[in-house]
Amino acid sequence: EVLQLASVASQCMREVSVGMETIDIRSPLAENTSQGGKIVISGASKMHVTFNQKCILPGTVIVSSSEDLSENRYSQTSSSTGTQIWTKHTVPGNTIYYNVKLDDESKSTVMFSRLSFSVVGIQTSR
Repeated sequence: EVLQLASVASQCMREVSVGMETIDIRSPLAENTSQGGKIVISGASKMHVTFNQKCILPGTVIVSSSEDLSENRYSQTSSSTGTQIWTKHTVPGNTIYYNVKLDDESKSTVMFSRLSFSVVGIQTSR
């Protein structure tokens, strides 16, 4: 009976977008091999992170809910030689921190790289 009640309650909940921000990193990464930042969307209870599948980054992206990148951590890695499907990820709260780092092996061969991802702030309401 409790499970049935929980099921009915979850069906009445809906997600509402309260804001969106797109990060588009376009820089010659041979000199600056790491880039990071913070995104805040007021009123969000969680953040959906979606990567643009057409943008290739030979390196690693870390998304987290804490500044030291340790809590609710999500890491995605790709190489310049392979095809990588970047998955969506959800981070709780209204703030995410991210760090993008070019692979050491790619520094000498990749002079320009691009990464694009969108962050949508979500609030759950009844």
